Amino acid sequence: MKLAKKVLAIVMALGLIACMSAMAFADGSFSVDATKSSDGKLLYVTVYANGYVGLASGKVDITYTGAQFKYARTGEQASLVGKAEGNSFTGETNDTTPGKVTYGFYFKENLWAAGTFKEAGTDAPLDINVAAFDLVTFTFDIDGVDAYEVNVTVNGKDIYGGSGSGSKTIKDAKVEVTTIKEVSEIPTNAAEEKKDEQGKPVEETKAEAADVAKTNTGAKTTPKTDGGKNTGDNGVIAVVAGVIALAGAAFVVTKKRK
Repeated sequence: MKLAKKVLAIVMALGLIACMSAMAFADGSFSVDATKSSDGKLLYVTVYANGYVGLASGKVDITYTGAQFKYARTGEQASLVGKAEGNSFTGETNDTTPGKVTYGFYFKENLWAAGTFKEAGTDAPLDINVAAFDLVTFTFDIDGVDAYEVNVTVNGKDIYGGSGSGSKTIKDAKVEVTTIKEVSEIPTNAAEEKKDEQGKPVEETKAEAADVAKTNTGAKTTPKTDGGKNTGDNGVIAVVAGVIALAGAAFVVTKKRK
């Protein structure tokens, strides 16, 4: 009976340790830093594992347009892992599909804590920054590119989407010029300049004669309208609130007595 209790205690302890380890690993995250070269011709996209102690392997997928992929280089921190006794870092690049790069990586063991790396240094204490562990840097050529876009996914999760313009100067830009109407199409007061023998403008005299003729015949003058209709846009904003329910599970241990 005592042996059974000891075995049960050991199993429970191991399970607790595994749960705590999983929780610690879950605190890790990935991030991306994108910078240009001093001359603006190259774009560097670096992927980091931040505090991801216990990370064993992963995959980075990059899709891009405009820019041209040149190569992928193992990060500075990742390169140092090979100097730790019992551990190493390996990465492989696949860029056979146009517009896409896939980078798979794995550790011989996993991403250790900083103290473990320091003690495992083969030549000297190994100082590896686990908080900002650069896995890989991708280099793209953006020389002479008007616009580009790069999107990064790590282990199926989108973590970066960036776009920008290159250093190329746009030449022979077409400028749209509004055409000025001919003078003959522009309304003028030329009719007022033509006057009849009594000194009245010819057009005004004609208009008065037309009104007199309509009055004598009993014709009614109907005012003109533009026939337009007033329109309005009605907007409806719907706000949908989500309720997150939290549930806990409890384990109850019962004992049977003979």
